[in-house]
Amino acid sequence: MRIFQKYHFDLKDRVPFGDTLPFVEAWLAEQGIAYDGMAFAMHFNKSIKSRYVPRLLAEFPRLAKYCQEEYVYHAYSADYFGKGGFISVPENWPENLDIHVEKQDEAMLRQVAAKIPRPYKPSYTFFALDNVQWLPEINTTPAFTCGPRTPCFLGLYPHFSNSIQWRKDDEMGNSRNEITVTIERTQSSERLLGDTAILEKLAAVFQAPLYRPSLEIVFSEDEAWQIAAADFEMEPILEEIWAGLAYRFVSRREAPATPEGTQGKRVSLKKAFARAIEGTGFQYASRPGRSEYECSVINQNNHRIKIEFGKIHRTHKMEFDISISGYNFFTRIPLTEIGVTSKRESIPKQADADEVARKLVAAALEAEERLREPLLLHYGKTPDWYFKQ
Repeated sequence: MRIFQKYHFDLKDRVPFGDTLPFVEAWLAEQGIAYDGMAFAMHFNKSIKSRYVPRLLAEFPRLAKYCQEEYVYHAYSADYFGKGGFISVPENWPENLDIHVEKQDEAMLRQVAAKIPRPYKPSYTFFALDNVQWLPEINTTPAFTCGPRTPCFLGLYPHFSNSIQWRKDDEMGNSRNEITVTIERTQSSERLLGDTAILEKLAAVFQAPLYRPSLEIVFSEDEAWQIAAADFEMEPILEEIWAGLAYRFVSRREAPATPEGTQGKRVSLKKAFARAIEGTGFQYASRPGRSEYECSVINQNNHRIKIEFGKIHRTHKMEFDISISGYNFFTRIPLTEIGVTSKRESIPKQADADEVARKLVAAALEAEERLREPLLLHYGKTPDWYFKQ
């Protein structure tokens, strides 16, 4: 098992996406921090592939060696890439451990990066500078993403252990340029890795983090198979528990009609959940710059129960999700089992929001109580440091 700390920043429009690679390289050189290896991925949706791929190959013929002619599982985005995409990870991973572009192609990649999103606009783009020497004792041995989010039956995939990564997709406008900094902390799991000087340097150039740092656990193949066996044994237990949950939502079709004159009034999800979690141990948190919120509580086994919710812009609809997780498992409560046919429920008035919040909290607490012992038996306790970020 290897442990990685991830810090998330947003350069916003201070640094255009096409200028990010030289910007990051210049900052690393200024700090005297070396790196070894570039990686990238680009994907073009079917509707635009014929417009961009031939032009890219005509301007940069050496890109042909990275062109994927078949569907490829892409571990960076946990998705499949269609034909005509480009990726630096070879198909014969892990037999070929080199997950980076060839050294002689790095100059070409800098030129390609400078032309995204204009004149080339992939549907998805990813860049990474790998093996960043944050500390002298950094472990540069490649890690394998083989765990709950990347099951063994899909194979072993590369993980960028100590890196700076950035990406762009169709949903991100030019006002967003998100950077992810990954630092290994396997040997220092009881505290944040290294001295605070690293974090101060990051904040000085990338400004304040978007949200709290996150942890990523990369399991060995043997550990991942043990987790997969536990998942298999838990399936019938989960199905029985979900079917037995007592709390149900009233269908919006069956609910009393909203009185005239109440439509369009401001609904506060924050107030609804603040009232619903009183005395339950749940803690409320928001995500800076986004209309997204969460309530979570950690039980005696260090397993986290989390409710995520948010209001869809300019509508009376609310999105929500309930999950229970530990360092080696993650499960969602299927909302259909508690009478929710869609993740987007209509919330036209405050009373509706209050009711939904109460029901979600009650369902989450009941699920946690029923799952407490089975999850402990199959996955054990989560280490104290995992959720203390």
